[in-house]
Amino acid sequence: MQLERVLGMDASVWLNMEAAYRLHLARAEEAKTFEEMRMWSRDFRSRNLHSAASFGPPPTRAIALVSFCVFLVREFRCIPGTI
Repeated sequence: MQLERVLGMDASVWLNMEAAYRLHLARAEEAKTFEEMRMWSRDFRSRNLHSAASFGPPPTRAIALVSFCVFLVREFRCIPGTI
């Protein structure tokens, strides 16, 4: 309010400038965080997780499909392809 009186500019101008500046800072911080997460995920490989966690090799598509069908039958008592 004091700037409004001294400079003869409406307080909304200063408030809008402050809001735009804070939005700029927030977007810059988010971009930095996103880039850090992107770089981390680039190094992350599911095959490495399987071998490191002793899960064995990743399943083939056929094994994954059969496992999913078994899950459906057990959990929902439904047979895939009959719905």
